[in-house]
Amino acid sequence: KRTIEDDPDVVLLDVRNRFESAAGKFEGAVACDIEHFRELPEYVAQLEPLKNKKVLMYCTGGIRCEKASALLRSRGFENVFQLHGGIVTYQEQFGNAHWQGECFVFDQRMTVRVDDGLVQIGRCAHTGAATSRFVNCLHDPCHKLFILSEDAERANADYRLCPECLAEGLRFETAEYVKDGAEVRSPT
Repeated sequence: KRTIEDDPDVVLLDVRNRFESAAGKFEGAVACDIEHFRELPEYVAQLEPLKNKKVLMYCTGGIRCEKASALLRSRGFENVFQLHGGIVTYQEQFGNAHWQGECFVFDQRMTVRVDDGLVQIGRCAHTGAATSRFVNCLHDPCHKLFILSEDAERANADYRLCPECLAEGLRFETAEYVKDGAEVRSPT
């Protein structure tokens, strides 16, 4: 926490996936624009402007930071640091200090609140409404995680597909998705 507050030369680097950062991140953090962590080696070239700065990276629990810090050091980044224990440990110790939004987690909860004074930064992919509700795209094989408000889903069943699948002309009625042997029905 002191490093974030006391050192203006530190750049916070979020090495999580794009959808995780969309739910919540540290104020002023640079979020890696990656769909999957395995894309980070290719993305590092875009971080070149940070090479001579102090980089404090973070992820949910610290594991991805171990890999990411080794990768950045191998590419010539010298001042690379990690948030010990990741977001989870930080929030246990400091609450929501410097944090915006919710923390994405890889279980049925999808996101967890840091405190009751939540500043919502997650936005519905279709309407821009503030929300942190994640769903999977109904189109098979896409199944991309994206943020979708309940109001948007009720208003338009097609919104159960990610914006990219909708842009390809797919619709709820044509989505190739079956769950537990039963077709997904329109929410309306």
